[in-house]
Amino acid sequence: MIFQTKKEKVSLFFNFNGNEVNIVSKKDEYMKDIIEQYLITIRKEHENCFFLYNGCMVKEELKIEEINNEDNELKILVYEIEDDDKCKEKLKDSKYIICPSCKEICFIDINNYKIDLFNCKNNHCFSNLLLSELNDFQKINESKIKCHKCNIDKSETINNNFYKCLDCNINLCPLCNSSHKKNHKTIDYEIKNICCNNHGERYIL
Repeated sequence: MIFQTKKEKVSLFFNFNGNEVNIVSKKDEYMKDIIEQYLITIRKEHENCFFLYNGCMVKEELKIEEINNEDNELKILVYEIEDDDKCKEKLKDSKYIICPSCKEICFIDINNYKIDLFNCKNNHCFSNLLLSELNDFQKINESKIKCHKCNIDKSETINNNFYKCLDCNINLCPLCNSSHKKNHKTIDYEIKNICCNNHGERYIL
């Protein structure tokens, strides 16, 4: 007599903007089917969202047990790609290769026309991106870059000028920068990725 073992269930907690949805599934189910079920629940379109597990983009063609066969609870972070007309006006192409999640600079590796983005300061990684997808992930929404003192965003300033204080590690609009502590080192926000945080000088190596 052959006994068939019952597939173990697993709870997937999808977190979108702090709102968590729990979907209970079997470990032999495909991630793409569970994600579709989740998207129906929150009424979002698949092409407008991406999903992270352990800092890496979820491979939807895999089964849950292929992603993690040890834990019975998986935390999935959900991010929305903003594409409304108002947002598009404030989206700008990044001058550097950036992480799609935290928008910090990261490494890029291209192999067989597939792209991996990795090693940002928050250790996120995105694997097997298509060349056609890369551009969508390299946009910066300047309305989300805000002055830590007056809360105005970068898209609202003249010529989108903005600054960063290296001593306080905060963003400053031109007006707040002019009244900021004179003994602090402030630099143009656009060169923050190519300057030393300790000295405010451009990297040479």
